[in-house]
Amino acid sequence: MAFPPLTHRDMGNVLKASVTLKTMEVRVLAASHRTFSK
Repeated sequence: MAFPPLTHRDMGNVLKASVTLKTMEVRVLAASHRTFSK
């Protein structure tokens, strides 16, 4: 299945989504680390 060519806006959305995911991941890791270190 071929992907349609990405526009600059699509690339921006993908970048934003991955950054958001990474931020959430870091927050979850920090929260769980805080919980376990008590």
